[in-house]
Amino acid sequence: MGEKFKPNYGKVKENIRIIREAVKKLSTVLAGKEKRRADIMAAADRYRAAEVRKTLAEIDIEELNSGKQGIRIAPLRSAGYKTIADVANASVPSLERISGVGEVTAVKIKEICDDIVRATIDKTAIRLSLDDKRPETTALISALRDYRALKSKYDRAQKIFDETDSEVNSALAAANAASGRLKWMFSCSQAKEKARPACEYLDNLVQSSYVSDVDAISTAARRFSVTAADPKDFEKNAPQYYTLLEELGIQKAGESEAPSGLSDALKNEIEQVALDLTGLRCDLRIYQKFGVKYIINQGRVLLGDEMGLGKTVQAIASLVVLRNSGEHHFVVVCPASVLINWCREIEKFCDIECVKIHGKDAADSLRRWKQNGGIAVTTYETLEKFELNDIFKYGMLVVDEAHYVKNPNAKRTRNLLAILDNAKRVLFMTGTALENRVEEMCFLIGCLRPDIASQLKNIQALSGAPQFRKIIAPVYFRRTRDDVLSELPDLIQKEDWCLISDREYRAYRDSAVSENYMSMRQVSFLGVAPEDSSKLERLLQICEEAKSQNRKVLVFSFFINTIQAVSAALGDLCLEPITGCIQPSRRQEIIDEFDKAPDGAVLLAQIQAGGTGLNIQSASVVIICEPQIKPSIEHQAISRAYRMGQVRSVVVHRLLADDTIDERILELLRAKQLLFDNFADVSVSGQESLTLDESSLNDVFAREVEKVKSGAEQA
Repeated sequence: MGEKFKPNYGKVKENIRIIREAVKKLSTVLAGKEKRRADIMAAADRYRAAEVRKTLAEIDIEELNSGKQGIRIAPLRSAGYKTIADVANASVPSLERISGVGEVTAVKIKEICDDIVRATIDKTAIRLSLDDKRPETTALISALRDYRALKSKYDRAQKIFDETDSEVNSALAAANAASGRLKWMFSCSQAKEKARPACEYLDNLVQSSYVSDVDAISTAARRFSVTAADPKDFEKNAPQYYTLLEELGIQKAGESEAPSGLSDALKNEIEQVALDLTGLRCDLRIYQKFGVKYIINQGRVLLGDEMGLGKTVQAIASLVVLRNSGEHHFVVVCPASVLINWCREIEKFCDIECVKIHGKDAADSLRRWKQNGGIAVTTYETLEKFELNDIFKYGMLVVDEAHYVKNPNAKRTRNLLAILDNAKRVLFMTGTALENRVEEMCFLIGCLRPDIASQLKNIQALSGAPQFRKIIAPVYFRRTRDDVLSELPDLIQKEDWCLISDREYRAYRDSAVSENYMSMRQVSFLGVAPEDSSKLERLLQICEEAKSQNRKVLVFSFFINTIQAVSAALGDLCLEPITGCIQPSRRQEIIDEFDKAPDGAVLLAQIQAGGTGLNIQSASVVIICEPQIKPSIEHQAISRAYRMGQVRSVVVHRLLADDTIDERILELLRAKQLLFDNFADVSVSGQESLTLDESSLNDVFAREVEKVKSGAEQA
């Protein structure tokens, strides 16, 4: 028989008071959370209503007859009805009064119009942009911003509530019997029996961090004001705003968060994977969570998401999940140009130690990583120094820009394969895995899943068929921006045709006569004074216009000479150019400086050096100085700015010299770009190379040279 319980009435009463007060504070915080959620919902409804009205006002009433319903449009037009918005705002009686309509037709018109309105509502996604100054947009951004400022407090309050609410309420009710002498005297034995553990529970709760945690959360929520939220938060953290919209059920996740080709059974299996993301310092989009589940479940995969969808974050999240399941060692292999960026992303987005293995300290860093664990970040070249015995196993190998190792005979490929078997899981990442030939893509798959690669040998000629996609789905998946990012601002692409002067043409003619193809490609930049360059003149106009619109500019060219000419013309407006000679660490420093620079700043980059592996969302104007000979290279360059997190419409200007080699290359590019787009979207391709092959280019240049020479002779 246990010792008889003798309650300390005063202490029990005080504990009940303290806990009840904490419960009240917690309830107030959670009520505030629901109020802010309701504010977001209301703001989102107003935003959507404005968007729908705008869209309907752009749909001609001719759409009423799109289903060949036999509606006479002329009477409606005569009565002043021009758009679907006009009809949507009208009542059936007002339509009946139109000569030539009548009751039956009026009802039919409204039914068709209502169908159009419903379809428009379903298709209307929330696309927040700093360029959109409408009050509905501003109100929604503000509501989301204020909620985000308190989200960590709300999440903590919700967790405390979920973990304690039931027990706390039960304990408060049971302990009440021990809160006073008379209550205790007149309580039955059963009540007294329940009071003892309840009093002990409340006493422990008071002595724990429960009360102080609730007080801190309550104080933060009570003292919060709109001025406490960072006004630039949306610009810095736009992806998290859309994550919040998805969590609240306001914005649908991308229609294709799961890769095409997956069987329903495998898709369901992947969706059931539980993710412990403790230690991840960001919220994942729904499609990104599916990507992480896919990586974890499948073990050895090739992630081919289009650039700008957050492959790096998905990789880091996967490492966090594996760390939380007991793994300690991980390896990231990447090009030297993005080594620093990888280290920064790891430090920003997770709490796993990042160990850079590169340069003169590579050997010491490797030893430290072997001993202590963490994420080893290294380059393809440094892999040569990796020495891992057969016994040493690590949790995951992440290979960025995996198409770098599509050639089995290359040294860096051999270096990578040497450590592949030591990894329990492998993640290859690239947005251009199928850039050239299907055989190369099959080699990458063979590194990961030889069993799947063996099934592809006899069907590569059918690589565009569903059979091919179905076979590779368990190892390869790809989402495009259109699949999953309905909120991206507009991408506006412009061809800026420049009429070159006589002086420019003479320089161009000299290049053609001497058959200097590289010089011909630098038309308007090479062989002329800056004041005579029509392309440079247009470029300066674009930069001036961008500055007036508070925008920053990215300028890409293949040629150092062009970069130097543009830099000299822009002067202090531009930063140090990014070229192939710039060290990776300096590249990142330049980008940091550009992010902090005032509006109107210009960043110049050689397209082959600055077109991959960089995130430069602070720029929203892109200028490409000459056509590139590879359909994907311009796309990669544009994706530096047009990616998840961009909060302004992105305007791309391609500078083109009329009636020159620019025009001839562009004709080839258009055909090849169409091929690349079709191929990238379905994640497979035929045997055609997606670069402009040498013979085609030589033929184009030869014909252009012949034309120029012929013109010179006639002159």
